[in-house]
Amino acid sequence: MCGIFFYSEKNKKINNSILTTIIKLSEKRGLDNLGICFKNENLEIIKSNIFNEKIYKTKEFNESILKKNNYVFGQCRLVTDGPRFKPEYNQPIVTKKIIGTHNGIILDYLNDNYSENINSVNDTRSFYDEINNLNFNNIAELEKFINTKKGIINIIFYNRQNNQTYFYSNNGSLYFYVDDNRIIASSEMYFLEELKKKFNLTGIINKIEIKKLLRFDNQKFIITKSDIKNLNETIKLINHIGNNEDKIKELKRCSRCILPETYPLIKFDEYGLCNYCKTYTKQKFLGDDQLQNKIGDKNTKILFGLSGGRDSCYGLYYLYEVLGYKNIITYTYDWGLTTDTARRNISHFCQKYGIENIIRAPNIYKKRKYIRQNLLAWLKKPHLGMVPLFFIGDKPFLYYGSDLKKKTKSDITIHGTGFQCEQMEFKVAYCGIQQQLKNNNSMSSFNLFNKFRLLFWYFLQYTKNLSYFNSSFIDSAIGFYSSFFHKDTAIPLYNYVKFDSKNIDSKLDQLGFLSDKKYGLNQWRVGDGWTALTNFIYYQIGGFSEFDSYRSNQIREDILTRDEAIKLATLDNKPRLESISNFCNLIGVNTEEVLLRILSIKKRY
Repeated sequence: MCGIFFYSEKNKKINNSILTTIIKLSEKRGLDNLGICFKNENLEIIKSNIFNEKIYKTKEFNESILKKNNYVFGQCRLVTDGPRFKPEYNQPIVTKKIIGTHNGIILDYLNDNYSENINSVNDTRSFYDEINNLNFNNIAELEKFINTKKGIINIIFYNRQNNQTYFYSNNGSLYFYVDDNRIIASSEMYFLEELKKKFNLTGIINKIEIKKLLRFDNQKFIITKSDIKNLNETIKLINHIGNNEDKIKELKRCSRCILPETYPLIKFDEYGLCNYCKTYTKQKFLGDDQLQNKIGDKNTKILFGLSGGRDSCYGLYYLYEVLGYKNIITYTYDWGLTTDTARRNISHFCQKYGIENIIRAPNIYKKRKYIRQNLLAWLKKPHLGMVPLFFIGDKPFLYYGSDLKKKTKSDITIHGTGFQCEQMEFKVAYCGIQQQLKNNNSMSSFNLFNKFRLLFWYFLQYTKNLSYFNSSFIDSAIGFYSSFFHKDTAIPLYNYVKFDSKNIDSKLDQLGFLSDKKYGLNQWRVGDGWTALTNFIYYQIGGFSEFDSYRSNQIREDILTRDEAIKLATLDNKPRLESISNFCNLIGVNTEEVLLRILSIKKRY
């Protein structure tokens, strides 16, 4: 399983070579994650995963080891319980009182319906959360509690309140090397024997006495069973890993909207107001009369794009029931990432209104392969401006709107688009392009100069990362053309019909719209199987997501107050791990590996 270790020098000068060797030997037992804790006048914690730079090569490690350290302890993790991309599950585990490592699997925290998945609980975390609340005045009582636990338990942990470090094993997988100057603990005798050979050490190696809770007496420099008094003092903790959530909360934000300082091409004036707020113009809905003048009489044959999401399902209802247009055919471009929830909504609404639904689908196996290729290429040299490339394969939806209009002899095509709050300038701003958007019109409306600037920018990214030159290249080129150069004549419904989220959600509930519980209260983008991952990327690396952009636009439209937007965006930005896992399974990549790589990318904050 995992490898845990402890190292102390009597003169408080940790030997870099010995510690690095201990870590490298312990890595034989697990390479998924590595974490260590230096105990000097403070507690300094450093963690990394398999995709990070090795801990012993980092600046933090080399600075910490030069200090007067009472000792250092840590763990090389082979993940058994709990996903490895969650920092709170990677050791040393940090609670209010305890800093702890563990080798083994504790069985007490498994539910009867346990299954290994992206949301699995972590046994070590649960154990130390429980230990955190116990009374440390009596070692015998603490030892008795640990002895009641089932499964393999080998632990080294520190109590911040009494400034003591403890050792325990219930199966003997913990050994001590001791001489007059140093004490080293390790999960295997072999590791300590290798240390003795390499550094000509002459001390002795002993196996821990099982089911006995021991502690390190720093004054006497021994491992002992004796009780101590509770000192009730808390040592300062310096966590070199930090917490992304805390860092994101500290970002400077616009005084009106909630866009942070990491939003591309953002500028704040002397009052803290951002340039996006200053140039924003509230949407003026053109109204039903103008829409009906555009469509024509009730015999007009309408081709309507139905994705199965909230906007398109409400749009179909509005055309059919409110405006009374019955001569409607719907079409769907199902390219492999349309969610099952969306498909069921399409089925429900088409049956409800007795409306035909035409499906167009490409080679889904190839489409998913292309996404996988571009995602893996991006992870080699990540740039947030290239994220839309993963999913550019859905853009032929626009082409099929034009094609099917002719083939079905429809008079007009309508899409459930056009709500200004859904426009997202940051996706091109990450490419260095300032394109002011209005009424969320199609990308073909961008000015020609910016289109060619964007094309050139993408070309440069391809030359910098040759992995993008894969079998998806032609499909990506078609997607780019469909997005920016194909003449889209479809009517954007929400340029005319006022988009009232509360009213829409209420009406859809009455109509039997199927929500996806994994998406939470906000069902925007529920039909898109990839947005959970892209928003995870945007949020973790850039400090904001599509939701922050959406909520900021709602503030500008006087739909939400700033405080309301902050609360809602906080809920919106919670990782949708089940959806991410489903997406990764569809395209054939390992979910945890992808998330770990994303979390290893340098942040913009």
